Amino acid sequence: MAGRFIFSVSTEAVSGQSCPNFHPSLGPCSPLYACSGHKISRGRGGGMNSIQTRMLTPHQRARKILRANWLGRRQVSLRPVQSKDVSVILPARNEAHGIAPLVRRLRQWPAVREVIVVANGCRDNTARQARLAGARVVQFTHPLGHDCGRAIGAAVAKGPILLFLDADISWQIHELRAFVQHVRQGADIALNAYPSPRSLFYHHPTAVAKRTLNLVCGRPDLGAASMTAVPYAMRRKALAVLDVSNLAIPPLAQATALFNNLRVVTATGINLHQRNRRRSVAATRATARLILGDHVEALSWYMAQQDTPRGKFADWRQHNVLNEMFGAPGEQTETQNLLENSPPHPIVLAAVIPASNEAASLPGVLTEVQKLGATTLVVSNGSEDETDTVAKRYGAKVTTYKTCLGHDVPRAVGAHLLCHDESSAVGRKTSPPACTLFIDADFSIPADDLWVMTRSVLEDGVDVALNGLPSQFRDPVSTVKTFLNLVLDRPDLGMASLTAVPHALSQRALASLATADLAIPPKALVHAVSLGLKVRAVHQVDVVSPNRYRPRWHSRRYGAPLTRMIVGDHLEALDLWTQLKGLRGGFPQNRRLDEMHAFLSKIPTLHHASDQTHLLPPEEGNQL
Repeated sequence: MAGRFIFSVSTEAVSGQSCPNFHPSLGPCSPLYACSGHKISRGRGGGMNSIQTRMLTPHQRARKILRANWLGRRQVSLRPVQSKDVSVILPARNEAHGIAPLVRRLRQWPAVREVIVVANGCRDNTARQARLAGARVVQFTHPLGHDCGRAIGAAVAKGPILLFLDADISWQIHELRAFVQHVRQGADIALNAYPSPRSLFYHHPTAVAKRTLNLVCGRPDLGAASMTAVPYAMRRKALAVLDVSNLAIPPLAQATALFNNLRVVTATGINLHQRNRRRSVAATRATARLILGDHVEALSWYMAQQDTPRGKFADWRQHNVLNEMFGAPGEQTETQNLLENSPPHPIVLAAVIPASNEAASLPGVLTEVQKLGATTLVVSNGSEDETDTVAKRYGAKVTTYKTCLGHDVPRAVGAHLLCHDESSAVGRKTSPPACTLFIDADFSIPADDLWVMTRSVLEDGVDVALNGLPSQFRDPVSTVKTFLNLVLDRPDLGMASLTAVPHALSQRALASLATADLAIPPKALVHAVSLGLKVRAVHQVDVVSPNRYRPRWHSRRYGAPLTRMIVGDHLEALDLWTQLKGLRGGFPQNRRLDEMHAFLSKIPTLHHASDQTHLLPPEEGNQL
């Protein structure tokens, strides 16, 4: 070993009393430092030098012996020898130009046990180049599609740690060490922390989908880190939980890992945008749609493991009130039918305003609404102040409930009253207003902003006019709003949603939508899109700044119940959409999963805890 001394001493130096410098307490001269007359050869590395020691007193000789022993111990490395425990998995298609240098570079890493190249659909000599460079090669004639190669590579891997890379990126060993190190230190999966919150790509559609999945699975700290992106490392034992075939749909594998409480961490952040191969706009869009579909499928699976479509995201609304409105009367104490004492012609513009202890802010709200000439309905619920009195003073119709109905339920109540004649015994359905505006009572919105909403419905033929809030917000509510719009194939809506006020509905929208769905606004939006209604984000109104902060509802100290309720609303809406459009929400699945499953079925049962060699089935076109 470099840096260690190698000594060769004459036999007389260690033969006991034959040495003239023998001392009763210190013994003969040391094999490391011989006395005069004994020649000692000392070498460092490959060179050897002969030196003649001088006469030493016993005390000097003892000091030199102790110093030499200390130096010898210090020069011994206590660092364990690095084991070859990493199997690198490289799916590849038409990568002959760069696969050989990459494989050779990875094999020079002392931690790498093997490099597995899954060559599929190659029209060049990718497989041959990889094999000549020392890789194990699994070859398929046809393209398998995104990520199938990862599952196949993991199935045949031998190492206890699996490292997944793409063959079209020239990886350096120093940037991959962190992923392997985190798994060695106890993590089950170590992800690439890309894109970072500081990156513009944090708002990319695929990044929004990744953030949504981590949020729903209870790991918002992961941000947009995902098994969809490489590199990532995982413990091979984790395959016993994940099922190796799930690696072909990375978000599904990640959802399974998080559901089963595997230890998932972020290792480091590697910017892939700067290193990914440039592809056509059509190919990029197709990949984005595939990834969105993967996340819809993963979320569908995750929520199917829960008791309800909302999972752990509670709903604090009083839905029983809506049920009672269609049957026996509930606790409603006072209702004034909007059609009562109204002109015989239909109402053109109506406004529904939920209110709970809003006597202070209600005058400003009603003043702005009256500028539009709208017929106003205030749904007072759980108010203990003068809310009802103030509303009547400003000429509004009032329906009152003693208890608080919860968020958005008063909107559904107001819409139901607009569409039904409650004065009749059966509550027969009547013609809704030409435009119905929904606002809140806790802050006023200028009439000019409200008029833009109503005009888009009355004059431009919009059925659902939404508040076009900017989409750069990164909070959980903004994330799930944006993700739902992406799933609905309406990226033009940004984070616009029926959850936010103000918004307006046309007569056709109110007649088509179930009023009970307005209590869960994202579900109403799903129905509106599925029915082909004209949905537009028509105007931006700042409702974030003036919105009253209620610690019991907004603060994370109390668990942020309002945030969790809105996230649950969007999960219900997603569940509804998958019922209408299928498991993937209408997004394509163009992987050759059948061919992948056929290959995996012929591999002997995987003993993930062992280190056995996997025997591959002999098959034409598949070579290892």
